Amino acid sequence: MKTLKPFLYLLVVFAIVLSACNKDVHKIGEDENLDIQVKNMEDLIIPANFDWRIPMNSTSTLKDGSSYYPSTYATLAFEDLWPAKGDYDFNDLVVSYQFRTVTNASNFITDIVGTFIFRATGAGTDNGFGFELTGLDTTGFVVTGNSVLAGYTTTTDGWENGQTNPVVIVTDNVSDIMPRWANNTQYGTGNSIYAPNDTLEIHITPRPGVEKLSTDFLINQANFNPFLIADFINEGRGREVHKVNYPPTDLADVGLFMTADDYSQPLTNSTYKTRKNYPWVLDIPGIFEYPRESIDINWAYLRFGAWAESGGTLYTNWYSITTEGVFRTSGNLYQAP
Repeated sequence: MKTLKPFLYLLVVFAIVLSACNKDVHKIGEDENLDIQVKNMEDLIIPANFDWRIPMNSTSTLKDGSSYYPSTYATLAFEDLWPAKGDYDFNDLVVSYQFRTVTNASNFITDIVGTFIFRATGAGTDNGFGFELTGLDTTGFVVTGNSVLAGYTTTTDGWENGQTNPVVIVTDNVSDIMPRWANNTQYGTGNSIYAPNDTLEIHITPRPGVEKLSTDFLINQANFNPFLIADFINEGRGREVHKVNYPPTDLADVGLFMTADDYSQPLTNSTYKTRKNYPWVLDIPGIFEYPRESIDINWAYLRFGAWAESGGTLYTNWYSITTEGVFRTSGNLYQAP
């Protein structure tokens, strides 16, 4: 019997393994919900260099092979009176955005779709909106879908002329997309104007015969440089408003640095902020609840000032915590009807 014990032990182990293998095999993609789960805003880690930087990770789906930047929509909010602070309500232009990069089986890019959802236009002037892809080689790529009607010069491939880095003018006049003063004053009060969100899609597509790996052409937080062009009709092309520490394009009027409330130091790449680090552009993960017209953002988000003056090290979740009277005053935020 002693010689049978090892054999019996192995037989028992084999039976256990066989029993486990006979259970239903779970096949990914057949019965599992593959929707991407987004963490709470409070869980997002914001780097401490004061720029609102969307998390670097793009998301690839198993359904169509596309990748996305950012992984969920983010929202840009602009104060358009730079280099002056103005009323500091950040509703002069509010636009959400996301890029989808479509590739073929060989991982070559076939299309890049930039989706821009215009949510508010609280400016009193006709402003433009565009972005620079700093440092990317766009040779052989064609831009279509943008709204350029008022005197900006673009190449036959849709890029703006006179630029070292590739620049796309999404629209040269936001008022062509959404009426002026839309969605900034509480509906039903004063001269409030409500307009549904309007969407514009930009396509950046390789010419036939041009192949570029998605790993060689990657839109991310480092090279996506959005900006507002303030009052083009009256002032011309030069007054660009960018995120903190992002560079102006070649066509910007850099003579505006260090005037009014601006404290830019372009030689050290310190740009578009006041002496106390206050920005003119916010880049917020998710859908940003912006202040009502003429409501300083500090009156709506009670920890915003501490965050800005600390260089982004304190209260990194100032925009997402809803504690009334501590983090926000909800009555000072715009509410859609």
